[in-house]
Amino acid sequence: MQLWMAEGFVDHDIPSKSSLEESIQSYLDALISSNLIMVDHIPSKKRTWPFSDMIKPTDPPSHNDWFPKFNVLNKLESLIAGYGDDSELIDQIPPPNEYHFPTSLKVLRLYGFLLRPALLSAIVALPELEILVLNTSDFSEDKWDASGDIYKSLKTFHLENVKLLEWQVDRETIPNLEELILEYCFKLMEIPSAFGDIDTFKSIRMVQSKRELGDSAMEMRKDVEAYTGENILHVHLSYEYSALGYEEESKEK
Repeated sequence: MQLWMAEGFVDHDIPSKSSLEESIQSYLDALISSNLIMVDHIPSKKRTWPFSDMIKPTDPPSHNDWFPKFNVLNKLESLIAGYGDDSELIDQIPPPNEYHFPTSLKVLRLYGFLLRPALLSAIVALPELEILVLNTSDFSEDKWDASGDIYKSLKTFHLENVKLLEWQVDRETIPNLEELILEYCFKLMEIPSAFGDIDTFKSIRMVQSKRELGDSAMEMRKDVEAYTGENILHVHLSYEYSALGYEEESKEK
């Protein structure tokens, strides 16, 4: 607990009526009362602290204010959060009114979330976020209009097993994007053309998606090369695309 205070995870000023143990317990209770949560770190040269393993409650929350107050962890840089595999339990959980993430986050991985406007707004508000992974998650009505949002620090965006049919972005939506990873996005038919206008965009990686989605990636690569005169956008397609009619040389460009 002293370490948490030294790292800034909890306030130094503990109210006189509360002991340090009681204050720490209040943060743990906020986590345990949720239906999540796993918090982790990724290998890095920088110092990171794994906060917890999986915490699973016995009963789902019955109110809409259950999402943990992660914003108190004001030095946390990497967070993994996911719903469990119990679909019956998940169906009983009301969607939270608000999502509380630390503004210090640089890496965020979400698993099994319904990607509602409130959640997307909370993600957009993270000024330091560089890596975003959305896995096994659904967008409302399989649509996402992000044209009015700005993920100003995002460099790597990874969608895996996400139900998304229509996707709209502008050039300024992710102005510093370097890498786009799409895996098992079977409904998505096209990569928004605005990605090709991003100066920092270098790589598209795709695994097991529609042929039309692969075609749009290859077309974007050609357009970028024609505009810049350089082969700066690399498209990596999984081996599964060979069975869909792609030539061997198009697996990595």
